[in-house]
Amino acid sequence: MSNKFSTLESILKACKNPERKEKVTYFVPGAWMLDPLRGTEHLREMVSSEEIIRTVSVNSPYKLIEETIKNILKYNKEHGETKKDIDMKTGKGIKAVNSLARVLSMYDHNGDGVIGSSGTEHITLNSEGICEMGTFIKNILVLPYLKALGFNTIHLQPITEIGVYGKKGNLGSPFAIRDPFSIDHNLADPLFDFDAEKQYIAFIEAAHALGMMVVQEVIPRTLSIDSKILEKNPEYGYWIKEGSIKRMPDYYHTDYEYSTSKGKRRFSDRKSFEDWFFSEYQGKIYSGKYGLDDLIDVNKTDPEYVSFFVETPDEVKREEDGRLVGYYKNSQEKSEVFPAFCDTPFEIQPFWQDVTYLRLYKDNHGDLPLVTPLSFVTAKFFKDVEPEIERKYRNEPVWNMITGYFDKFKHMGVDGFVLDMGHALPDDLKSAIKKVLPNLWEENLAAGFSFLSETPTVITGKVFAYGEPGYNNREEMKYYEENPVETVRFHIKNMRRLFEEVSEFETYKGKMFGYPDNYNTKRIGQSTATRILTEAPLRHGTIPDFTKAPVDQDKARKISLLYYSLFSIFSEKEDSPFLFNPVFGTEFVATSTVNVGLNTHIDETNQFFDYMNLDEQHAKPEAEKLLLMSKPDASTGEWTGKNHFIGEILELNSSIEQLKPLLNKLKHLEVLNTRNREVLFMSLSSQEGEGEKLAIAANLDLDREHIVEMPFCINHYYFNRPVHSPEEGLKGQVILPPGHLTVFTF
Repeated sequence: MSNKFSTLESILKACKNPERKEKVTYFVPGAWMLDPLRGTEHLREMVSSEEIIRTVSVNSPYKLIEETIKNILKYNKEHGETKKDIDMKTGKGIKAVNSLARVLSMYDHNGDGVIGSSGTEHITLNSEGICEMGTFIKNILVLPYLKALGFNTIHLQPITEIGVYGKKGNLGSPFAIRDPFSIDHNLADPLFDFDAEKQYIAFIEAAHALGMMVVQEVIPRTLSIDSKILEKNPEYGYWIKEGSIKRMPDYYHTDYEYSTSKGKRRFSDRKSFEDWFFSEYQGKIYSGKYGLDDLIDVNKTDPEYVSFFVETPDEVKREEDGRLVGYYKNSQEKSEVFPAFCDTPFEIQPFWQDVTYLRLYKDNHGDLPLVTPLSFVTAKFFKDVEPEIERKYRNEPVWNMITGYFDKFKHMGVDGFVLDMGHALPDDLKSAIKKVLPNLWEENLAAGFSFLSETPTVITGKVFAYGEPGYNNREEMKYYEENPVETVRFHIKNMRRLFEEVSEFETYKGKMFGYPDNYNTKRIGQSTATRILTEAPLRHGTIPDFTKAPVDQDKARKISLLYYSLFSIFSEKEDSPFLFNPVFGTEFVATSTVNVGLNTHIDETNQFFDYMNLDEQHAKPEAEKLLLMSKPDASTGEWTGKNHFIGEILELNSSIEQLKPLLNKLKHLEVLNTRNREVLFMSLSSQEGEGEKLAIAANLDLDREHIVEMPFCINHYYFNRPVHSPEEGLKGQVILPPGHLTVFTF
């Protein structure tokens, strides 16, 4: 047994155990039958025959797993693990797919129309004890398909043990970490006796055998409110008097002196405070260029809120329902963990009832009460004050524990990390994590293209913000509520603006995730761009309410394919600022919503089962569940979507292979003006501007065709030639159908 794949081979050996040959009903999608030795060729045949979404009945899951692992190991023997022209630190050469482990291989294996069961216990298992949510072992079956689709990296969302008390949904959010050192046991396939950690390692080894890499998202800033860490080390968190109101602090007080551009100032009314707070102050805080005096002290603005907070308890006990209760030696008073809220005070988001912040800073010297209560200061922004002040108040044991998370994953074989809430971590802590493994990508929503032009790094970035409004404050929400057509057409003008910003720099050293959705947003196929306003109920009796408008599935496919093609092509440029990283299920135009954490109107957020109160849940049991938090009642389109565009992706990948020399030769990007703003027309040329140019032309309008008048002769079509377009060697009109993208030279 080889050292390199020893755990994977242990799974293989277990499949051969004669006692494991019992028959069960086990249906799988055709895509899971893909032979890695035939790869893309086999996938193309599956698409052509429609086998790709056809349900296949297998005699034994063990036999299927055995054959797949054998073929993966055989592939490795023939091809090795070549990872040429790939740089994990900068994202060069990476083409990643983003997924939740429990969604990646979710499937109705017994064909009863239900995912798992509707009971109160073991809801992920069907009547035969088969797990119908994703598991690490089943995810191995998916790897050959993902590789054939063109991906070389798997970006997994958090996989550690999930909190139980206060959890959202019927499974809980993987971002609510009960034990950061323990893998979620629900991801272990009950077909095998190996624990979740062993099965995770087997998955990593299988990916490596196929020449693919695994990047693991890790949560260093928060824990679940029932975390085992806080049970053992209560000083690592925030505690409040038992029964206290759970609310955000108020940053306004008439007697507080705020540091403004005009010196210290008091605001006599809340409106004038908010005018300053959401403009000048917001800009200063987001810039990171502020001092200690700029940070608002909630001890002075909201003393009632601060009075909720108490000292670290002397003893912590876990109640039957999992809740942690703190006790004190010399008092009858009890305490509980305080839940977290959005780490910036400038956005409107629901209260984060299932998680709490780790206490990164502590008033070690009794002279800075500012860092004692939880506020936007301690959640995120204290890290950017003067270095000598920031270092003085560090809670060092917490910092040391956090680096330990990453060390554990490194020894399990991961190739890199995505750092959740990286924007809220001090640079010194990130440096300590990089010493464990330097391949560190981080969540950073503020850094823009000027940052990436100078910095060799990978960030999550803000591409999604160009595809959907943010609804971050009352004024913005009101504008889009009153102008729903502007909401639907938001992506048209803003995707153009995105590439205009990209064109301001010739080359980039770093990258941001290049796709207009992620696991914090709705799918782009569920965005407001796809809504049917004529079928929406009216807000205030006169204006269509886009938050309740149904999705046009034809538009969902158009926009998903449009941006899949656009960002896939543009990410292939070596000096591009984008790392292609779509969410799994995009290619199937899955109807599921994964999460609504960012760029979702609060009225839409509250329509999901997971964000309803108990009375609302009882009244609307059929409400859609978010995959980030819950098991859906039935299939949501992953693996089964007949509306898929896998065939188009294979054609796209072939075209990209032909385009690569041009994409890397023609470095100068220019966004050209056409007669209408609905067409995004980009020209790539030599830096001198001479010779042949490459055109990427996209009709961002999902309703109407648009015409581009070509005054130059078209030399060659590389991808998706429109039906109505000039022959090669001629000039004339290119008529772009709705949501159509084409690539040609001229």
